[in-house]
Amino acid sequence: MKLSHLLNQYTSDILTVLSHHKIDLATADHGTSGLKLMHSALAIARRNRSHDDSHPLFMDGTWVRILPFDGSEYCEYYANNCDDSHLETLLRRIKQSLQ
Repeated sequence: MKLSHLLNQYTSDILTVLSHHKIDLATADHGTSGLKLMHSALAIARRNRSHDDSHPLFMDGTWVRILPFDGSEYCEYYANNCDDSHLETLLRRIKQSLQ
C-alpha cells in the first residue's frame, strides 16, 4: 500500500475523532462507497493537524480542537504521486482495522 506510512497516525486520528463525536462505526452511515464516514473523520482530523488555533473557524467555534496542531499539510496524502485511489485504499484498511 503506497500510503502505509500514514496508516498508524491516521488510524489513531480517525479513532479519536469518532470517539470524540461518539460515533459507532458499526451503525454509522457509510454512504454508497462505504467510506463517507471515513472521509468525514479524516477531514476533521486533517483540519486539526493542519491549522492552528488562529484559523478563523477555530476562533469562532465552528471547528473544535480534538487533535493537536502539528503543522502538516492538509492533503499530505497526495504527495509522491498518490491520488484518490490510494487514499481510498488507506481508508478501507483503516475502516477494516477499526471494525
